[in-house]
Amino acid sequence: MKQESDDQVIAFFQQTFKAQVPTGSDTSFSRPSFLVYDKAASVLARLIDIGKWQGDNWAETTRLLVDRFHFPNTDELGKEWCNPTPNDDSQPDLVKMDRNGDPIPLWNTSAAEELNSWLAGFGNSASKMRVENFDFFIHALLWFHGTRRDKRPSMSKKVSYNVTKTGDEIAESSEEDGNESWDDLR
Repeated sequence: MKQESDDQVIAFFQQTFKAQVPTGSDTSFSRPSFLVYDKAASVLARLIDIGKWQGDNWAETTRLLVDRFHFPNTDELGKEWCNPTPNDDSQPDLVKMDRNGDPIPLWNTSAAEELNSWLAGFGNSASKMRVENFDFFIHALLWFHGTRRDKRPSMSKKVSYNVTKTGDEIAESSEEDGNESWDDLR
């Protein structure tokens, strides 16, 4: 398993989200409000150690979060500053409170992990593409993934498929209980 160092992650963040110095009345930055990363607490500590947390305006622009799966194993710095579901009502984009005051997450990092895992299977092909082809390829994959997920049969319905070979042709047929056909799932 290939693991990146905190410095490599910071370099990737710096390259991807270049700092823009605000000019005049424009105080916007080209950085996201939140970045979710498995080792966000470690990256935060490194940013502070090397003076880039304050010096490169990361503190003003972006909050680093540890995803919910990895959060129980994070250190004290992470528990205080990288909590993905703060229960102090400070992050209404991340969490809402139920009647009992318990946080309800409004986003699912596990779904993002699954999508990234699925996309990794196309890494070999994508790494050899020109930028224009890569952009189209990723958009097409994401469109396909979304339509495929929307058309999945529910687990409660039974579908059986019959494949028969006659001569040189393969015929597919399905016996459905109100579900989509196999061709719709491709």
